[in-house]
Amino acid sequence: MEFKKEKLVRFNGGQNLEKTETQVTRFLDLEGLRIFLFSCLKALFVHPLFFYLPSVTNKEKSSCMDTDLNLGITVTCFRTLADVFYVVHIVIKLRTAYVSPSSRVFGRGELVMDPKLIARRYLRSDFFIDLVAALPLPQIVIWFIIPTIRSSRADHTNNALVLIVLLQYIPRLYLIFPLSSEIIEATGVVTKTAWAGAAYNLLLYMLASHVLGASSYLLSIELHATCWKSACKHELSPITCNPRYLNCDAFEFPDRKSWENTTNLSSYGQSLSTSTFIGETAFAILIAILGLVLFAHLIGIVQTYLQSITVRLEEWRLKRGNTEEWMRHRQLPQSLRERVRRFVQYKWLATRGVDEESILRALPTNLRRDIQRHLCLDLVRPVPFFSQMDDQLLDAICEHLVSCLSTQGNYIVREGDPVTEMLFIIRGKLGSSTPNGGQTGFFNSITSRPGDFCGEELLAWALLPKSTLNLPSSTRTVRALEEVEAAWRQHKKRVMAKSLSMSESFSVSVDEQTVCDETTLEEDEPSFAPSNSQAKQHLGVLQNSTFKFSSKSASRFAANTRRGAQKVKNVEMLKLQKPEEPDFSTEPDDD
Repeated sequence: MEFKKEKLVRFNGGQNLEKTETQVTRFLDLEGLRIFLFSCLKALFVHPLFFYLPSVTNKEKSSCMDTDLNLGITVTCFRTLADVFYVVHIVIKLRTAYVSPSSRVFGRGELVMDPKLIARRYLRSDFFIDLVAALPLPQIVIWFIIPTIRSSRADHTNNALVLIVLLQYIPRLYLIFPLSSEIIEATGVVTKTAWAGAAYNLLLYMLASHVLGASSYLLSIELHATCWKSACKHELSPITCNPRYLNCDAFEFPDRKSWENTTNLSSYGQSLSTSTFIGETAFAILIAILGLVLFAHLIGIVQTYLQSITVRLEEWRLKRGNTEEWMRHRQLPQSLRERVRRFVQYKWLATRGVDEESILRALPTNLRRDIQRHLCLDLVRPVPFFSQMDDQLLDAICEHLVSCLSTQGNYIVREGDPVTEMLFIIRGKLGSSTPNGGQTGFFNSITSRPGDFCGEELLAWALLPKSTLNLPSSTRTVRALEEVEAAWRQHKKRVMAKSLSMSESFSVSVDEQTVCDETTLEEDEPSFAPSNSQAKQHLGVLQNSTFKFSSKSASRFAANTRRGAQKVKNVEMLKLQKPEEPDFSTEPDDD
């Protein structure tokens, strides 16, 4: 097979393929995403522990508000370790290639690997959220800000802590959802097994209960401070009660000692008692209701999760299991088994288990034609012969293009095999070589990249009006150098190109020719006899010929082609009967 080097640029920002292939591709694999996801969950469990730092301490028959330094050091260490994961995640995302939206017209799209474009896109999207999530705000507040701004009000510390923790907890909680979506998009599920998925959702439920528990503890500390401030405000004593006396840091202040002694004397040593607080009751009711809602939501998620993995993914697993059993039964070698596994995995990643052809078949004809034009027009135009056609003819050609996948090392066609398809490469690379010397008697090799095409000798064979049913033979061996996505055109649709060669002005009846050629190809099996000389001759005709079409004739050809293709499905052409043999035994009458 010969290759035409027509470059189809499918990269955003005007990048060409040669430039991007010289750069190093960095991407997050699935295991890396899972590790970062569970590190985020771990950080979410550590985050509410800052609520346990404020405490009520009893000193010398008195109570005061204090901060647990030992717990603060421990939580700070774990929190700093979690922050490192977020910083590493930001650095990796700045170097992670992404799929250009403009290239998602056919197949999976192309990767953009320019660091500047990657950084620009990331700065415009999720960088701010990731930066806020990675900042060590609670550590700064606990160890630097609170000791500096400690004032006379005992609840200032708690309010600032709650504000900072909630401010950073929201973006960290938000990061879990896009991470889960990326993993689901790649594999179909977050975890590999159903029980692991149920445990993952249970972990989220426990995380919610952990946050509520920490909030409840901090609320109780706030209630202590509120009651003490209220009692301090209404204290009747010769020495005025100062709210800063509630802090343990002021425990040794002389004025606090004087106030405490006076208070004990006036109240006969009785301690303060708190009254019923409406906010505490409302919080308890909220916890009860929210617990029921979250538990019901957990059951629904687990049930949905178990059901979802038993539909499309379970079908894929069943097919994969049947494939493995069949390969063991047939005792296939390990190399062939690995090739089959790679193809099955690659097909799942490329299609996500969706049958694109069935979706297109369910759509109306006009809508299907427009979709095919959108997907395939840029693939067909680089062909020199197709570039001279108008839009209606190209629409008719695009209707017959089908997407196909090929794994690394797979042979597309070997030298001497009949050429049955014309490939338009979308993604990946193909290697073309002449291991047996071909017709030229020497070895050569070509690498085909996205935008190239091969198998044009099939088009040359179809263009000749008197071409036989013997398909042309390939003069090269084509092999996939990596995973390849391509659009291919079947040889039985050669009627469109064959009709073009009948007349320059389409003076013949294209409709009848279309029906006859289509019927012949569907009813008769072609003979795959090698004819290298014919393929070479036809290729020369294709490369040296030019075609000029009038718009009126082109419109009529496209309409007749589509109408003929529809008639072929419902109308069976009557075969021409062989005429009777003449009788030469009788002598003609001599008149």
